[in-house]
Amino acid sequence: MITLDNLTLFKNIYREGKKWGRCVEAINNLPNLKPGICHSIGDSLTYRLQEGASPATSLFEGQRRYFDVHYYL
Repeated sequence: MITLDNLTLFKNIYREGKKWGRCVEAINNLPNLKPGICHSIGDSLTYRLQEGASPATSLFEGQRRYFDVHYYL
């Protein structure tokens, strides 16, 4: 897992590519989000605001094609 300290660092490292631009677009949409409602940008990014702690699970999740980006407020 790659952990970055701030959004500016993310923008500097991942400045090329549509998928990274869409991640920034989703983060910029934070004032319009309500917890638990899913949103999408095009056909390549779905996102949602989650409040509270994530439930603990013993399952391991692996993905071949997709990736997860977590932005903690």
